[in-house]
Amino acid sequence: MAHALVAVVIPFGSLRDGSRTPLERAASICGRVDTLMFRYEQPEIDLMWGIAAKRGFQCDWWAIGGRAHGWGDDVRRWIRLRGHRPSAPRVPPPFRANAVRAVDLARAMVVQCPLLPYAILTPYGEWIDRVDESASPARQRKINCRWLKKMREALRATPDFLAVAVDYHC
Repeated sequence: MAHALVAVVIPFGSLRDGSRTPLERAASICGRVDTLMFRYEQPEIDLMWGIAAKRGFQCDWWAIGGRAHGWGDDVRRWIRLRGHRPSAPRVPPPFRANAVRAVDLARAMVVQCPLLPYAILTPYGEWIDRVDESASPARQRKINCRWLKKMREALRATPDFLAVAVDYHC
């Protein structure tokens, strides 16, 4: 059992239109993340023998930020170190530390980036994860390049969306 990071991608532009207060925006973001993660969280009653990946479950519990708290700030710092500016509009205050715009995440990711999420959960409920973690160091760079390509394709399809860091236990 281990912890991993998934970037859950949710609509962002529409959140500003329907929500009047920061609390409403935060509740809306939490609700969307919860709805997407629910499909991949194994019920407690089935956990006796571990996580049933064959049945589509990815975790036994999760938390926004969790052990990756501050990931959004780290990604924005990484973008600035490379001479770019994070795009506007800004991330809502309660999630600023743990979320970034999807377009910024796609721009920030390079093979050597230490902030790569292990998986992406699209707004349509598709779980896209990294494979073959046990490869030799010589093959690891190729695997990272393939993962970056898949991740960028998913993120560029949703540029105005928000990528929220979720720490999950698998």
